[in-house]
Amino acid sequence: MPMGSRKLSNHVGVREDYFLATTSLRSQDTCSISGYDKLSRTCYHSSDDVGTADVTKVVIIPVQSLCQYGEYLVDGANPVQDFQLTVSSYHVLYDKQGARLNSMPTETNAGSWCAGVIDKNQFIQVEFSSLVEATGIALQGRQFSVHHITSYKFLYSLDCVTFITYPNTNGTDMGFPGNTEKDTIVTTMLPYQVTARCVRINPQTWVNYISLRFDILGCY
Repeated sequence: MPMGSRKLSNHVGVREDYFLATTSLRSQDTCSISGYDKLSRTCYHSSDDVGTADVTKVVIIPVQSLCQYGEYLVDGANPVQDFQLTVSSYHVLYDKQGARLNSMPTETNAGSWCAGVIDKNQFIQVEFSSLVEATGIALQGRQFSVHHITSYKFLYSLDCVTFITYPNTNGTDMGFPGNTEKDTIVTTMLPYQVTARCVRINPQTWVNYISLRFDILGCY
């Protein structure tokens, strides 16, 4: 199992702002790392194989290297293009083009994404042009209608093929709160950031229809 969220999130006694720095190292086989050895209770710096599952060690890097809050990555200063968005299904006029925060109805789109299939397998995905550090999710419902999601799961991937569902500390899938009405932007910060090329929002509960506008917070 690669170093990352499922291992480090369980460790106690290490500052929370150091958690999951190793996610940025996943694409490398070996590197020089610093960390804390729980058995000897000492810090270390060595060239360790990041791929080995050594549960006695916690890898850390200085907090200034982490993305503290981030910016909107979908529709911020450097917005993604529509072709970088993917949805599992959609109703006519409710495709991905309307899925950005504060989208308004146009002649070709009703101003939100609305899934064409109503089940817990639906998702909206964004593929970034490079790896990002994702730190949070911002959600809205569909304007002019009582359609919004009330809870969801968050998935991320380094290659846009194999996805990891963001976990609780016990390894189960973490659920995130959605909206209580259609207009207010609800921002949820992740307990620890993750490195990803693709991320997905997977609605679990909703009011009337699976419908949303969204953005992802983070850093390039």
